[in-house]
Amino acid sequence: MEAPETSEEARRGVGLARREIQLALATDQPIMCPCCDRVVQRTERSINAIMVDALRYMRDHGPVFPKDFPDRVAKQRDYPRLAHWSLAEKVEVSVGKGRTKQAWKITQAGKMFLTGDLKVPRKIWVFADEVLQRTETDLVSVHECTGKSEGAEMAPKFERRVGGMGDIGL
Repeated sequence: MEAPETSEEARRGVGLARREIQLALATDQPIMCPCCDRVVQRTERSINAIMVDALRYMRDHGPVFPKDFPDRVAKQRDYPRLAHWSLAEKVEVSVGKGRTKQAWKITQAGKMFLTGDLKVPRKIWVFADEVLQRTETDLVSVHECTGKSEGAEMAPKFERRVGGMGDIGL
């Protein structure tokens, strides 16, 4: 049986792993994490028209449970990424008898984005669901995300597929 690593050897190993991961993130090259054997790579994300539709739905219907999003939005499953731009947030909603469920809610920044009063970075880079970098100089408006002019109808109104949120005390 081998002797366990000393704390100095462990620190050197963690430091090396950290440097390897930093290099991989900087060069966009995927590597295997030496600590957990998972693939490590940063991911580029852009805001898109379906995400804007999800924001509008949240604005029009209050907190929305994932199963209640319209099919187009639910199928894409991009709405949780709106949190990377601080446009939406996950909230706990009481569903009675002391139980809660997670729902998604538009933030004040999300409302400002929809009205055209706020632009957001066109791209962000994410690693392990944490924002690493934003393109602060390349900002985009809601109109640029949807490809529609300011006067054009932005998106169809959605009807709720399930009972209204008023049924659960909102």
